[in-house]
Amino acid sequence: MARKTLLKRLGARNVAFVSNLMEAGIEFATCDNLHASRLTIHVLAAEYAKAAPEKNRLEKRLKEIKPVLLQAMTLRPCQPG
Repeated sequence: MARKTLLKRLGARNVAFVSNLMEAGIEFATCDNLHASRLTIHVLAAEYAKAAPEKNRLEKRLKEIKPVLLQAMTLRPCQPG
């Protein structure tokens, strides 16, 4: 989890940014995968870059339907049992 958080905070949605950091000689260390190579870091950055548009679409859709869901929950509360 620490690896993902750090990469996201570094701007991993931009693979070129991570690549430029690597080219500049910046070393990456991961807490949960001590043997992560430069390739592993690069692949993770590409994965996050690919997932970013889908994440944005989901967040937008959830914001749109949240009021409807809350209203439905108040009209028909769940009954135990």
